[in-house]
Amino acid sequence: MVDATVRLVPTDGTETRFTIGGKTNVSGVAEIKTDIEWRGVPKGKYKVCISKLVVPEMTEYKEVPKDPDEYEKYTKALQAKSKETISVVDSKYNTPGTTPLIIEVTESGFKETIDVGAAVSNSLDSVAPSSGSGKKR
Repeated sequence: MVDATVRLVPTDGTETRFTIGGKTNVSGVAEIKTDIEWRGVPKGKYKVCISKLVVPEMTEYKEVPKDPDEYEKYTKALQAKSKETISVVDSKYNTPGTTPLIIEVTESGFKETIDVGAAVSNSLDSVAPSSGSGKKR
């Protein structure tokens, strides 16, 4: 799955001052970086959080209207579309408290495929958790 967000969170509960994560490419592979710019990750055990949100496209408007009445309609349409946002990865993979995925990064690094199931299209307002998608490295 392309454009899924992958975050690594230390399992020992320590806070890091750097963000550790990346986005998946068209092959579903994520290059993990520390603080967005440094390739790689400090060695240690991490919970793997994976998420992807999709917002339906605004087809009614090609640009932001300048007319105040049209702008108000535009704003209402945007709010309605934002309620249609869907998660395509099972919600259990979204947070450190619920993800079952744990990896250990050693001096030799980490390269493994993680399968979070098939993509689905569930509204964020849905009671049932959405199902996962794709493979991550």
